[in-house]
Amino acid sequence: MNINAEIAKNYIVSNKRLTFVAVTGVILGMSIYIFMNSLLVGFDRSSSASIFKNAAHIRVYKDDEISRSLVQDEAEKYLVVNPKIIPRKNTLINPQLIMASIKNLKEVILVSPQVITPVFFNNGKSQLAGSSVGIIPQTADLMFSIKSTMVEGDFRT
Repeated sequence: MNINAEIAKNYIVSNKRLTFVAVTGVILGMSIYIFMNSLLVGFDRSSSASIFKNAAHIRVYKDDEISRSLVQDEAEKYLVVNPKIIPRKNTLINPQLIMASIKNLKEVILVSPQVITPVFFNNGKSQLAGSSVGIIPQTADLMFSIKSTMVEGDFRT
């Protein structure tokens, strides 16, 4: 045996109380580490399942267009830019055709249309901003499992 092994054996055997405290500390530290990692993995799986159950995986929308540069001169190396959003409607042209082409993809299982529009609620003299969401309940329930999160009421009515 080399000298390091003899010193280690001497400390382990001669001072059993110190060895017990050290081993207990290592076991407790490793247990807490394993517990915390397991807890974090569980929260990660739970939050991922919750997010994907309540949100669409793919959204199709018409994005705003930003205006192009006003003047660009290659000889003088200057650029005049006035970035503004071009005023156009954000409505999709022929959404049924877009839905049909998405449904034809082999990776797609289900397509559920959704319409969101801003609204204002009048309460006396004050106005409250809100949004109104329109869905097809049967397909939205297949996609997001709405029935499983309902607390009260009947989904069929």
